[in-house]
Amino acid sequence: MKFIPIEYVTEGASSTLNFSLITALAFAIVAIAASVLIAYMTTRPIIRLTQSMKAVEIQNFEVDIREPRSDEIGTLERRFNSMLSRIKELIQTEYKATIEKRTAQVKAMQAQINPHFLHNALQAIGGIALSRNVPEINDHVRAISDLFRYTIRMKSDLVTIADELEHARNYLQIQKLRFQSMIEIRIDADEECLGCRIPKFSLQPIVENCFFHGLEGKMDAWTISIRVEKVLDEIEIDIADNGMGIEEARLAEIRRQLSQPADGQENGEGMGISNVNARIKLLFGDEYGLFISSEWNAGTTVKLLIPAQEEGEKT
Repeated sequence: MKFIPIEYVTEGASSTLNFSLITALAFAIVAIAASVLIAYMTTRPIIRLTQSMKAVEIQNFEVDIREPRSDEIGTLERRFNSMLSRIKELIQTEYKATIEKRTAQVKAMQAQINPHFLHNALQAIGGIALSRNVPEINDHVRAISDLFRYTIRMKSDLVTIADELEHARNYLQIQKLRFQSMIEIRIDADEECLGCRIPKFSLQPIVENCFFHGLEGKMDAWTISIRVEKVLDEIEIDIADNGMGIEEARLAEIRRQLSQPADGQENGEGMGISNVNARIKLLFGDEYGLFISSEWNAGTTVKLLIPAQEEGEKT
């Protein structure tokens, strides 16, 4: 039996224990430092994204995240940048639209000044004509004045057939002043149709076409007739002239254009009637609109077909 000092026995264990404690402490410090660094690297872009969102909330759009990461957070940053760019574009678009709207309103008000002035001036001229005992001049001046008043009157896109017929009548009276006895005008409308609704400026373009494309070049007497009648639950308005008519090929092309849907119609030589036809189809449906029949050297008839709707009824 041999006695060994306890210090000798525990010396190796103490050194091992001390080394283990130092190693554990070092690893703990490294782990804490690594955790703090990883947390900082992870939360920094989130904090940056949050700050950018807060800036956008107070309408500060001059923020932009540079060099987005390549991970999922980077995907969020890129989406945020894309959304911010889109918001800026929409703001610019809305701003430009507002400016254009204000400019259009100013131009519209400026455009109304001359018609109002002309309307008042024509009324004054008509008064002078009456005072000088020249009623014919007053009649023609009144027709021109009413034509201007109807043009500048702010109403909905739909008016009564009575108003539209009166507008066409004033236009024809002005044309009759030019052509005198060379032209004969006939207007016949059923009373029950006069209160029905029709798109504004529907008849005048058709009547105008009678002069420019039908009667032009015809040497003998001209005749323009307008017939309005109710057929079941529809209104038929026939506008006929005894002009030169339309050649078969041209008539087929016009019918092809008029048969297209409202958003696919082309503008060409008959842009006025194309616009009328498109407006009718948009308001009432593709089964309504303009239908043209013509015979070369015999005349042309334009049939305008709309539903019979009184004022106040929904389309």
